[in-house]
Amino acid sequence: MQVAVKHSLQLFDPGDASQAEDAALVLPIAEAQAVMGETVAAYLARVAWRFELPTVLTINGEFYGRAEWEARALAANDRVEFISRPLGSGSGGNSTAKSIASVVALVALTALAPYAVAGLGIEALGTAAGALTWGGKIAAAAIVGAAASPVPVWMLPPAPWWRRAIRRARDSLRAIFNVACRFWSPAA
Repeated sequence: MQVAVKHSLQLFDPGDASQAEDAALVLPIAEAQAVMGETVAAYLARVAWRFELPTVLTINGEFYGRAEWEARALAANDRVEFISRPLGSGSGGNSTAKSIASVVALVALTALAPYAVAGLGIEALGTAAGALTWGGKIAAAAIVGAAASPVPVWMLPPAPWWRRAIRRARDSLRAIFNVACRFWSPAA
């Protein structure tokens, strides 16, 4: 007899006080069939599931730690689910130095932008960094904005695998809907 097994991802940030754990978004990742009597560890080896995130096993509502996966055999009518949950916001915890460098770079850009505008030599923008016209101030803001916009992109760590998977699924659905809408039209 076969036992249905699910792997889900629970999107929950314990650092966000406005989000209740019970209301967290749970996304299905994979489903497979286990053989009755098979241990959890043997099943995972057979289907080659690996968990990069903290993952808990629930069987019929009871939680099992990884140490118990070797001995726990699956029985008929078991409701088996692996739930993975990323810790925190998924930033990896190593972005503090990058955030500080980003702020320092933005402050330096803000301080130097008026001098860059004055250095252009266009009288309509202003001739000195302290005496910029409205056009010069807008140009300085444009310089800061244009230079600061790519800073977060190259300073951020790569997106977690689950966020990339959600984006790929979203893009696939958009492509399917585009094709369906292009070739299907309602009856006139």
